[in-house]
Amino acid sequence: MVEVIKRGAYLVDNRIVWADEAAMDPAGAREKTMAYAILRSHDKGTDRSRLRLRFDALISHDITFVGIIQTAKASGLEKFPIPYAMTNCHNSLCAVGGTINEDDHAFGLSAARRYGGIYVPANQAVIHQYAREMLILQNRITELFASDSGKAKPRLVVAASTVPSRYLLPDILAGYKEKYPSGQLELRESDSARVIEDVANHVVDVGFTGTLIENKSCRYLPFYEDELVVIMPNTDRYRAILEQEKGLEWICREPLLMREEGSGTRKEAEKQLKLSGIDVGGLSIAASVESTETIKRSVKNGIGITIISSLAVREEIAAGSVLAFSMGKNRSTRKLYLVYNNSYALSRQAENLVKVVRELYPGCGAV
Repeated sequence: MVEVIKRGAYLVDNRIVWADEAAMDPAGAREKTMAYAILRSHDKGTDRSRLRLRFDALISHDITFVGIIQTAKASGLEKFPIPYAMTNCHNSLCAVGGTINEDDHAFGLSAARRYGGIYVPANQAVIHQYAREMLILQNRITELFASDSGKAKPRLVVAASTVPSRYLLPDILAGYKEKYPSGQLELRESDSARVIEDVANHVVDVGFTGTLIENKSCRYLPFYEDELVVIMPNTDRYRAILEQEKGLEWICREPLLMREEGSGTRKEAEKQLKLSGIDVGGLSIAASVESTETIKRSVKNGIGITIISSLAVREEIAAGSVLAFSMGKNRSTRKLYLVYNNSYALSRQAENLVKVVRELYPGCGAV
Protein backbone atom coordinates (compact mmCIF):
# COMPACT_ATOMS: atom_id res chain seq x y z
CA MET A 1 0.00 0.00 0.00
CA VAL A 2 1.26 3.48 -0.86
CA GLU A 3 0.69 6.31 1.61
CA VAL A 4 0.68 9.91 0.38
CA ILE A 5 2.30 12.24 2.92
CA LYS A 6 1.47 15.87 2.21
CA ARG A 7 3.70 17.33 4.95
CA GLY A 8 7.10 18.61 3.90
CA ALA A 9 10.17 17.28 5.71
CA TYR A 10 13.87 18.02 6.22
CA LEU A 11 16.74 15.62 6.83
CA VAL A 12 18.77 17.05 9.73
CA ASP A 13 21.65 15.04 11.23
CA ASN A 14 20.19 11.90 9.59
CA ARG A 15 16.81 12.52 11.28
CA ILE A 16 13.54 13.39 9.52
CA VAL A 17 12.12 16.67 10.84
CA TRP A 18 8.65 17.70 9.68
CA ALA A 19 8.60 21.12 8.04
CA ASP A 20 5.71 22.43 10.13
CA GLU A 21 7.57 21.48 13.31
CA ALA A 22 10.98 22.79 12.28
CA ALA A 23 12.25 26.22 13.25
CA MET A 24 13.72 27.01 9.83
CA ASP A 25 12.83 29.05 6.80
CA PRO A 26 11.98 26.87 3.75
CA ALA A 27 13.84 29.18 1.37
CA GLY A 28 16.92 29.15 3.59
CA ALA A 29 16.72 25.37 4.01
CA ARG A 30 16.57 24.90 0.25
CA GLU A 31 19.85 26.79 -0.15
CA LYS A 32 21.60 24.31 2.17
CA THR A 33 20.87 21.30 -0.04
CA MET A 34 23.53 19.67 -2.20
CA ALA A 35 21.39 20.09 -5.31
CA TYR A 36 21.00 23.83 -4.77
CA ALA A 37 24.74 24.27 -4.18
CA ILE A 38 25.48 22.55 -7.51
CA LEU A 39 22.88 24.59 -9.38
CA ARG A 40 23.98 27.83 -7.74
CA SER A 41 27.60 27.27 -8.80
CA HIS A 42 26.41 27.17 -12.43
CA ASP A 43 24.12 30.21 -12.18
CA LYS A 44 25.11 33.05 -14.48
CA GLY A 45 22.27 35.36 -13.44
CA THR A 46 21.94 37.95 -10.66
CA ASP A 47 18.47 37.08 -9.34
CA ARG A 48 18.78 34.44 -6.57
CA SER A 49 15.12 33.47 -7.01
CA ARG A 50 15.56 32.63 -10.72
CA LEU A 51 18.54 30.57 -11.81
CA ARG A 52 20.11 31.01 -15.24
CA LEU A 53 22.18 27.88 -15.70
CA ARG A 54 25.15 27.20 -17.94
CA PHE A 55 26.05 23.54 -18.26
CA ASP A 56 29.64 22.27 -18.01
CA ALA A 57 29.07 19.63 -20.68
CA LEU A 58 26.42 17.65 -22.54
CA ILE A 59 26.16 13.86 -22.57
CA SER A 60 23.76 11.74 -24.61
CA HIS A 61 23.17 8.18 -25.68
CA ASP A 62 22.10 7.40 -29.24
CA ILE A 63 18.33 7.77 -28.94
CA THR A 64 18.93 11.32 -27.68
CA PHE A 65 21.89 12.60 -29.65
CA VAL A 66 20.36 11.68 -33.03
CA GLY A 67 17.63 14.27 -32.50
CA ILE A 68 20.04 16.82 -31.06
CA ILE A 69 22.45 16.49 -33.97
CA GLN A 70 19.63 16.76 -36.48
CA THR A 71 18.33 19.91 -34.75
CA ALA A 72 21.84 21.39 -34.57
CA LYS A 73 22.39 20.73 -38.28
CA ALA A 74 19.03 22.22 -39.26
CA SER A 75 19.68 25.35 -37.18
CA GLY A 76 23.06 25.98 -38.79
CA LEU A 77 25.22 25.14 -35.75
CA GLU A 78 28.85 24.69 -36.76
CA LYS A 79 30.41 23.69 -33.42
CA PHE A 80 29.16 22.86 -29.93
CA PRO A 81 30.18 25.67 -27.52
CA ILE A 82 30.75 23.20 -24.66
CA PRO A 83 32.09 19.62 -24.51
CA TYR A 84 29.55 17.06 -25.73
CA ALA A 85 30.07 13.33 -25.09
CA MET A 86 28.03 10.82 -27.07
CA THR A 87 27.72 7.07 -26.74
CA ASN A 88 25.68 4.15 -28.06
CA CYS A 89 23.79 1.85 -25.72
CA HIS A 90 23.40 -1.40 -27.63
CA ASN A 91 20.66 -1.56 -30.25
CA SER A 92 18.51 1.18 -28.74
CA LEU A 93 17.60 2.60 -32.13
CA CYS A 94 17.04 -0.86 -33.56
CA ALA A 95 14.05 -1.23 -31.26
CA VAL A 96 12.67 2.19 -32.08
CA GLY A 97 13.49 3.14 -35.64
CA GLY A 98 14.54 -0.06 -37.33
CA THR A 99 18.16 1.04 -37.81
CA ILE A 100 21.16 -1.18 -37.17
CA ASN A 101 23.79 -0.68 -34.50
CA GLU A 102 26.59 -0.09 -37.04
CA ASP A 103 24.63 2.85 -38.48
CA ASP A 104 24.35 4.35 -35.00
CA HIS A 105 28.10 4.11 -34.50
CA ALA A 106 28.86 5.66 -37.87
CA PHE A 107 26.42 8.51 -37.27
CA GLY A 108 27.73 9.25 -33.78
CA LEU A 109 31.38 9.18 -34.83
CA SER A 110 30.82 11.38 -37.88
CA ALA A 111 28.80 13.85 -35.79
CA ALA A 112 31.58 14.02 -33.21
CA ARG A 113 34.14 14.75 -35.91
CA ARG A 114 32.02 17.43 -37.54
CA TYR A 115 30.73 19.30 -34.51
CA GLY A 116 33.56 18.76 -32.02
CA GLY A 117 31.87 16.20 -29.81
CA ILE A 118 33.53 13.36 -27.88
CA TYR A 119 32.46 9.91 -29.08
CA VAL A 120 32.63 7.06 -26.55
CA PRO A 121 32.33 3.39 -27.58
CA ALA A 122 29.15 1.57 -26.65
CA ASN A 123 29.13 1.70 -22.88
CA GLN A 124 26.51 3.97 -21.37
CA ALA A 125 27.44 3.05 -17.80
CA VAL A 126 30.67 5.07 -17.82
CA ILE A 127 29.63 8.02 -19.96
CA HIS A 128 29.25 10.48 -17.07
CA GLN A 129 32.71 9.71 -15.71
CA TYR A 130 34.21 9.84 -19.20
CA ALA A 131 32.60 13.20 -19.97
CA ARG A 132 33.82 14.65 -16.68
CA GLU A 133 37.40 13.48 -17.24
CA MET A 134 37.42 14.77 -20.80
CA LEU A 135 36.00 18.12 -19.69
CA ILE A 136 38.73 18.52 -17.07
CA LEU A 137 41.41 17.45 -19.54
CA GLN A 138 40.14 19.87 -22.17
CA ASN A 139 40.15 22.75 -19.70
CA ARG A 140 43.70 21.96 -18.64
CA ILE A 141 44.95 21.73 -22.22
CA THR A 142 43.22 25.01 -23.06
CA GLU A 143 44.76 26.72 -20.02
CA LEU A 144 48.21 25.31 -20.83
CA PHE A 145 48.26 26.61 -24.40
CA ALA A 146 46.59 29.89 -23.43
CA SER A 147 49.24 30.36 -20.75
CA ASP A 148 52.07 29.72 -23.20
CA SER A 149 50.58 32.17 -25.67
CA GLY A 150 50.03 34.83 -23.02
CA LYS A 151 46.26 34.85 -23.55
CA ALA A 152 45.22 33.60 -20.11
CA LYS A 153 46.61 32.83 -16.70
CA PRO A 154 46.88 29.18 -15.63
CA ARG A 155 44.51 28.24 -12.80
CA LEU A 156 45.29 26.16 -9.71
CA VAL A 157 42.24 24.63 -7.98
CA VAL A 158 42.80 23.74 -4.32
CA ALA A 159 40.29 22.03 -2.01
CA ALA A 160 40.75 22.02 1.76
CA SER A 161 38.91 20.94 4.86
CA THR A 162 38.10 23.52 7.53
CA VAL A 163 41.18 23.48 9.76
CA PRO A 164 43.92 23.60 7.09
CA SER A 165 41.82 25.97 4.99
CA ARG A 166 41.37 28.58 7.70
CA TYR A 167 44.51 28.27 9.81
CA LEU A 168 47.34 27.07 7.52
CA LEU A 169 46.45 27.79 3.91
CA PRO A 170 46.59 31.60 4.22
CA ASP A 171 50.34 31.37 4.90
CA ILE A 172 50.86 28.62 2.31
CA LEU A 173 49.03 30.48 -0.44
CA ALA A 174 50.75 33.75 0.45
CA GLY A 175 54.11 32.01 0.03
CA TYR A 176 52.95 30.49 -3.25
CA LYS A 177 51.80 33.84 -4.68
CA GLU A 178 55.04 35.49 -3.58
CA LYS A 179 57.15 32.92 -5.45
CA TYR A 180 54.78 32.43 -8.38
CA PRO A 181 52.81 35.66 -8.85
CA SER A 182 51.37 34.73 -12.25
CA GLY A 183 48.37 32.45 -12.45
CA GLN A 184 45.01 32.20 -10.73
CA LEU A 185 44.06 30.45 -7.48
CA GLU A 186 40.70 28.92 -6.67
CA LEU A 187 40.07 27.65 -3.13
CA ARG A 188 37.17 25.35 -2.25
CA GLU A 189 36.35 24.53 1.38
CA SER A 190 34.48 21.38 2.42
CA ASP A 191 34.95 18.43 4.76
CA SER A 192 37.84 15.98 4.42
CA ALA A 193 35.75 13.23 2.81
CA ARG A 194 34.58 15.56 0.04
CA VAL A 195 38.10 16.94 -0.53
CA ILE A 196 39.47 13.41 -0.99
CA GLU A 197 36.59 12.53 -3.31
CA ASP A 198 37.28 15.61 -5.45
CA VAL A 199 41.00 14.77 -5.61
CA ALA A 200 40.25 11.14 -6.56
CA ASN A 201 37.86 12.29 -9.29
CA HIS A 202 40.45 14.81 -10.54
CA VAL A 203 38.04 17.70 -10.01
CA VAL A 204 40.72 19.68 -8.13
CA ASP A 205 44.50 19.81 -8.47
CA VAL A 206 45.52 19.49 -4.83
CA GLY A 207 43.72 18.93 -1.52
CA PHE A 208 44.46 19.55 2.16
CA THR A 209 42.73 17.28 4.70
CA GLY A 210 42.56 16.61 8.40
CA THR A 211 42.48 12.84 8.05
CA LEU A 212 43.54 10.00 5.76
CA ILE A 213 40.90 7.97 3.92
CA GLU A 214 42.24 5.07 1.88
CA ASN A 215 41.87 5.66 -1.85
CA LYS A 216 44.03 4.02 -4.49
CA SER A 217 44.00 7.20 -6.61
CA CYS A 218 45.36 9.44 -3.84
CA ARG A 219 48.84 10.09 -2.54
CA TYR A 220 49.11 11.70 0.90
CA LEU A 221 51.93 13.92 2.13
CA PRO A 222 51.72 14.55 5.91
CA PHE A 223 53.03 18.07 6.47
CA TYR A 224 51.73 19.29 9.85
CA GLU A 225 51.11 17.75 13.28
CA ASP A 226 47.95 19.09 14.86
CA GLU A 227 46.88 18.57 18.49
CA LEU A 228 43.26 17.82 19.39
CA VAL A 229 42.01 19.21 22.70
CA VAL A 230 38.75 19.16 24.63
CA ILE A 231 37.43 22.67 25.19
CA MET A 232 34.73 23.66 27.67
CA PRO A 233 33.14 26.80 29.11
CA ASN A 234 35.28 28.74 31.58
CA THR A 235 33.06 28.17 34.63
CA ASP A 236 33.70 27.03 38.21
CA ARG A 237 32.30 23.57 37.42
CA TYR A 238 34.59 22.99 34.46
CA ARG A 239 37.58 24.50 36.24
CA ALA A 240 37.04 21.85 38.92
CA ILE A 241 36.94 19.13 36.24
CA LEU A 242 40.17 20.50 34.77
CA GLU A 243 41.87 20.25 38.18
CA GLN A 244 40.44 16.91 39.35
CA GLU A 245 40.03 14.67 36.28
CA LYS A 246 42.97 12.78 34.84
CA GLY A 247 41.34 10.55 32.23
CA LEU A 248 38.59 11.15 29.66
CA GLU A 249 35.74 9.15 31.24
CA TRP A 250 34.02 12.35 32.41
CA ILE A 251 33.36 13.30 28.76
CA CYS A 252 30.64 10.62 28.61
CA ARG A 253 28.61 12.57 31.18
CA GLU A 254 28.74 15.88 29.30
CA PRO A 255 26.74 17.20 26.33
CA LEU A 256 29.16 16.89 23.41
CA LEU A 257 29.16 18.99 20.26
CA MET A 258 30.71 17.19 17.29
CA ARG A 259 31.59 18.14 13.74
CA GLU A 260 29.47 16.64 10.96
CA GLU A 261 29.98 13.16 9.48
CA GLY A 262 32.80 13.35 6.93
CA SER A 263 34.78 15.84 9.00
CA GLY A 264 38.42 14.91 9.54
CA THR A 265 38.31 16.40 13.04
CA ARG A 266 35.39 14.15 13.96
CA LYS A 267 37.00 11.03 12.53
CA GLU A 268 40.27 11.67 14.37
CA ALA A 269 38.49 12.60 17.61
CA GLU A 270 36.53 9.34 17.58
CA LYS A 271 39.74 7.43 16.87
CA GLN A 272 41.50 9.05 19.85
CA LEU A 273 38.54 8.39 22.16
CA LYS A 274 38.54 4.70 21.21
CA LEU A 275 42.29 4.51 21.90
CA SER A 276 41.54 5.92 25.36
CA GLY A 277 38.97 3.19 26.02
CA ILE A 278 35.90 5.39 25.52
CA ASP A 279 32.80 3.84 23.94
CA VAL A 280 31.94 6.33 21.21
CA GLY A 281 28.40 4.92 21.03
CA GLY A 282 27.87 5.89 24.68
CA LEU A 283 28.66 9.58 24.18
CA SER A 284 25.93 12.15 24.77
CA ILE A 285 26.14 13.97 21.43
CA ALA A 286 24.01 17.08 21.74
CA ALA A 287 24.49 18.25 18.14
CA SER A 288 26.46 17.71 14.96
CA VAL A 289 27.62 21.05 13.59
CA GLU A 290 29.29 21.90 10.26
CA SER A 291 30.85 25.18 11.37
CA THR A 292 33.90 25.35 13.63
CA GLU A 293 33.03 28.94 14.56
CA THR A 294 29.49 27.92 15.58
CA ILE A 295 30.88 25.14 17.77
CA LYS A 296 33.29 27.54 19.51
CA ARG A 297 30.53 30.07 20.20
CA SER A 298 28.25 27.31 21.50
CA VAL A 299 30.93 26.12 23.93
CA LYS A 300 31.53 29.68 25.16
CA ASN A 301 27.78 30.05 25.72
CA GLY A 302 27.69 26.92 27.88
CA ILE A 303 25.79 24.60 25.52
CA GLY A 304 28.35 21.82 25.81
CA ILE A 305 31.94 20.73 25.26
CA THR A 306 33.76 19.72 22.08
CA ILE A 307 36.91 18.12 20.73
CA ILE A 308 38.64 20.49 18.37
CA SER A 309 41.94 21.37 16.72
CA SER A 310 44.21 23.44 18.93
CA LEU A 311 44.88 25.57 15.84
CA ALA A 312 41.24 26.65 15.80
CA VAL A 313 41.12 27.78 19.45
CA ARG A 314 44.52 29.34 20.10
CA GLU A 315 43.07 32.81 20.54
CA GLU A 316 40.16 31.66 22.73
CA ILE A 317 42.46 29.65 25.02
CA ALA A 318 44.90 32.56 25.31
CA ALA A 319 42.04 34.96 26.11
CA GLY A 320 40.58 32.60 28.74
CA SER A 321 37.15 32.45 27.10
CA VAL A 322 37.35 28.62 27.07
CA LEU A 323 39.25 25.98 29.01
CA ALA A 324 41.37 23.33 27.28
CA PHE A 325 41.74 19.75 28.53
CA SER A 326 44.51 17.57 27.10
CA MET A 327 43.32 14.22 25.74
CA GLY A 328 45.30 11.78 27.84
CA LYS A 329 48.80 11.63 29.28
CA ASN A 330 50.38 11.99 25.85
CA ARG A 331 49.41 14.80 23.52
CA SER A 332 46.66 13.61 21.18
CA THR A 333 47.93 14.56 17.75
CA ARG A 334 46.86 13.94 14.20
CA LYS A 335 48.50 14.56 10.84
CA LEU A 336 47.26 17.12 8.36
CA TYR A 337 47.81 16.03 4.77
CA LEU A 338 48.48 17.47 1.34
CA VAL A 339 46.85 15.05 -1.12
CA TYR A 340 46.90 14.75 -4.90
CA ASN A 341 45.83 12.25 -7.55
CA ASN A 342 48.72 9.93 -8.41
CA SER A 343 46.98 8.66 -11.57
CA TYR A 344 47.65 11.96 -13.36
CA ALA A 345 50.74 14.07 -13.82
CA LEU A 346 50.71 17.16 -11.60
CA SER A 347 50.28 20.44 -13.41
CA ARG A 348 53.16 22.91 -13.24
CA GLN A 349 51.17 25.03 -10.77
CA ALA A 350 50.41 22.04 -8.52
CA GLU A 351 54.08 21.02 -8.52
CA ASN A 352 55.02 24.55 -7.46
CA LEU A 353 52.50 24.45 -4.61
CA VAL A 354 53.94 21.14 -3.36
CA LYS A 355 57.41 22.74 -3.42
CA VAL A 356 56.17 25.67 -1.32
CA VAL A 357 54.63 23.31 1.26
CA ARG A 358 57.87 21.32 1.48
CA GLU A 359 59.83 24.54 2.02
CA LEU A 360 57.48 25.80 4.74
CA TYR A 361 57.24 22.39 6.43
CA PRO A 362 60.55 20.51 5.96
CA GLY A 363 59.11 17.37 7.58
CA CYS A 364 56.62 16.97 4.76
CA GLY A 365 56.86 13.39 3.43
CA ALA A 366 54.83 10.68 1.73
CA VAL A 367 52.63 8.02 3.33
